[in-house]
Amino acid sequence: SVPAGPDPATVAKWKEAEAALETAQSALSERTAEAERLKDELASVRASTASDAELVDAKMSGKEDLELQFAALQESRAEDELKLSVAEVEREKAESALTSITTDLANMTTKVEELEASLNERDTALKAEATRRNDEVAAAIADTRAELASTHAAALESLSKA
Repeated sequence: SVPAGPDPATVAKWKEAEAALETAQSALSERTAEAERLKDELASVRASTASDAELVDAKMSGKEDLELQFAALQESRAEDELKLSVAEVEREKAESALTSITTDLANMTTKVEELEASLNERDTALKAEATRRNDEVAAAIADTRAELASTHAAALESLSKA
């Protein structure tokens, strides 16, 4: 008999690789959105720092007032620099995760391509085997028909002599 189709284990591996690929693509989208959010937050922190500096320049009216404003600015700037540092670390983490996901995605794509190639090879081999078996069956049928015709002719000849 002729096999019905591709090996179920190969098909299952292929489907598993497709599911993993979809999961990786979803994670990549999430990480990309997080990286964009961190980029926006970084821009906001930078804008806030620039705004604070302008505010201090505008309000300088006396030495005491200037010292108070400068201390407030220093504190604000330190907080902003800390936020900026945290945002930079988060951005680096997101970039690293994105690189990792991209690598995983490339590996999964390669696995899917290998599985597709394996399925195609198996399909080709199954088709070739089916063709070979069909040819063998056709040859056996032709041989059987020839034998039957020969036996029939011999029987007719034997009957005509009798």
